[in-house]
Amino acid sequence: MIDFQNLTKSYMGMSPVLDNVQFHIGKGEFFYLTGVSGAGKTTVFKLLLAMEQPDAGEVLFDGAPLGRPNPRLRALHRRRIGMVFQDYRLLNRESVEDNVALPMRVAGLRGGVIRRRVTALLEQVGLQERRRESAMVLSGGEKQLVSIARALTLEPPVVLADEP
Repeated sequence: MIDFQNLTKSYMGMSPVLDNVQFHIGKGEFFYLTGVSGAGKTTVFKLLLAMEQPDAGEVLFDGAPLGRPNPRLRALHRRRIGMVFQDYRLLNRESVEDNVALPMRVAGLRGGVIRRRVTALLEQVGLQERRRESAMVLSGGEKQLVSIARALTLEPPVVLADEP
């Protein structure tokens, strides 16, 4: 499903953050990436999301190289990956349910489908009672749960969590 092949990535001419990295993650596998701050964990995520390009080597997703996708292909690729960001990336002035619904709206889903999926996900993470509250008033743990629910909305085959 995911392959890093001889991948190297550096920033602004510095020593490589990732140097000749190789790994494979198969379908249905759990993969944990650990390391000290600055070790390259977030860089791995950015490469998987096609937010950045490697200096050398290749990232494969379902056997196809990510390369340098055009904006439309990049958006389609990102729908196959649910992302839980370290800083949650919630829209603080929007409600919990609107934050969870956002990826579905962007993907073109409508009305009843969105409502049913949001309700089910908020029940799963235990935030159904807070669905209409602003994300701004949530605790850090609750924001994390909203971020997890949002990452699962499109039922992606891959979920990435940065500092879960």
